[in-house]
Amino acid sequence: MMKKKFLIIGGDLRQLACARCLQKKGYDVVLYGFYDLYLSGLFGGRNLTEDLIRSDYVLLPLPVTQDGKNIHTPLWDQTISLEKISDVLREETAVFGGMIRDERLLQRKRVFDYAKHEEFLIKNAQITAEGAFNIVFSETPFSVFGSKILITGYGRIGKILAKLSMALGAETYVAARSIGDLSWIELSGATPVRYDKLGDLLPHMQIIFNTVPSPIFQKSRIEKIHPDCLFVDLASVPGGIDWESAKEFGLKTIWALALPGKIAPYSSGKIIADTVINLLNKE
Repeated sequence: MMKKKFLIIGGDLRQLACARCLQKKGYDVVLYGFYDLYLSGLFGGRNLTEDLIRSDYVLLPLPVTQDGKNIHTPLWDQTISLEKISDVLREETAVFGGMIRDERLLQRKRVFDYAKHEEFLIKNAQITAEGAFNIVFSETPFSVFGSKILITGYGRIGKILAKLSMALGAETYVAARSIGDLSWIELSGATPVRYDKLGDLLPHMQIIFNTVPSPIFQKSRIEKIHPDCLFVDLASVPGGIDWESAKEFGLKTIWALALPGKIAPYSSGKIIADTVINLLNKE
């Protein structure tokens, strides 16, 4: 029986790690959009059109594109157009990508956005939380143990941050909107905080993690934060803080986007591979 073939087009170190994981699972893997120096032990294709026609599955990066026209290829200096991919793909070929927005791809019957699946999101949240604390360890002159930490938002990342914070011995406060979340926060051992009460806490916090992708930290709140506090924003665009006001008050802020791919590309690539395989098994 012939091996199924994965064609991986573009991406960063995560896609290279994913390719190695898929090889170990018994798939034939061909890559495009990487310099040869990155392909140790991997096979780089030479004719994209032929490989698109012959492949059973196509794996695109996260994000699939940054300019809306070309595949994201940060480890290569040439372009691969989304239009070409869509024109050549066979109807039966399954396509996987992260943050897919291309209308032609979305109209296909077998297209999967692995970045939207719970398995991927939960595992990436763990890596993000670990990365957030790595930032704290390197950017603060004090121990996390005994420090006062505020976490805004109680989604996947917020939950894991709170768990790690308490495990490290920090005095942990978590802000959330819903009564249900506030109750779960209290049961977990952290101190629940309503957003309308944030102002009372801010002068005493030493570390703030924000996970809410909305500017909840405006000037009126920023001016209450102690100048020695470290503010780590983990939220996607537009982030959770008024950056100009933060600069005005000298608040040390770090916008830590896309941490999984930066701090743990191997683990992140394995998560992509596992998610894709599980999606195939569900078909």
